Amino acid sequence: MNPSIESEDLPLRMRAAISLARSLLAKKVGGRLIAINKEASLQLQFGYVLQQVLPLITFHESQQLGLELETGAKIGQSVCNIDVLFTGGCPVGC
Repeated sequence: MNPSIESEDLPLRMRAAISLARSLLAKKVGGRLIAINKEASLQLQFGYVLQQVLPLITFHESQQLGLELETGAKIGQSVCNIDVLFTGGCPVGC
């Protein structure tokens, strides 16, 4: 099943938002509207485009979506550096 930006399922909408942001960024870079000269600028631009999509996939007041760049996360016994961390949840039934 392809993720849909209109799905009632928040994780599916989040995946669709990532796909949409990636596609939009690729088209803007390919069309030379956005210049990328380093990996960090690519991450920053991707984060910006994804941040603009978040309000479009929030369908319920209690849904919480977050975006962090260059953050650390403990995975097992190690702390890993994550370039772009996109989180979401719905603590109250949505």
